[in-house]
Amino acid sequence: MGKSRLTVTKRVKGWLETYGEKSTRKVLVAGLKHYLCYVYDKSFEVENSTIDYEQLASQYIGKCRKRRNWLNDVLTFATSLHTRPRVSASVYMIGVKSFLEFSLDIELTKKQTRTLRSRLPKGRRARTQENDLTSDVLRQILSHSDLKGRALSLLLESSGIRIGDALKVQLVDIDLNSDPVKVTIRDEYTKEGDTYYTFINQEVKEALLEWLKVRESYLGSQLTKGRG
Repeated sequence: MGKSRLTVTKRVKGWLETYGEKSTRKVLVAGLKHYLCYVYDKSFEVENSTIDYEQLASQYIGKCRKRRNWLNDVLTFATSLHTRPRVSASVYMIGVKSFLEFSLDIELTKKQTRTLRSRLPKGRRARTQENDLTSDVLRQILSHSDLKGRALSLLLESSGIRIGDALKVQLVDIDLNSDPVKVTIRDEYTKEGDTYYTFINQEVKEALLEWLKVRESYLGSQLTKGRG
């Protein structure tokens, strides 16, 4: 009895544990959450902490093992994603397929896969349009930023570093004594797993030095924030 209950109540957890990367698990479970909210109540907010996704998932799989048409659910869910960017919709569907295959011990046929793809958004580009980040726009952003935000924004503009990589950079990676200042992006920071180097101009260096003057006090205030 105990083993059976554990299998049911930890269905999502058991599925996610088959993936090693934390980032992969996060993306896949996001797709599953959207799916379950769509199936049970389209008014659900995905990040609603009161929703027990383990319970919903177990309830859903139990019904699918009886008579529920899971393929119809998947196809209508795919159709509902037509307003989302193609990449996001595809990633959501990967999570849904992976969970269903794991939980129901099934594998979609080639015909089912083709039908599913036909319901997803088409096109290679995202469906959002963004204006170029001009110098004037950047200056407007900086005028409303604190020292931390100013230093980060200028670093991104000057170096060309991706935001995800920049947020992993440590102080030891920035050689403030070199001219121009050299920034090392280590292999563990990048998606490709390659180390590379970039440089920043004098304006960015000055912004970083101003931020470093208050960095310790800022971190201290964040640690004690909310303690009354």
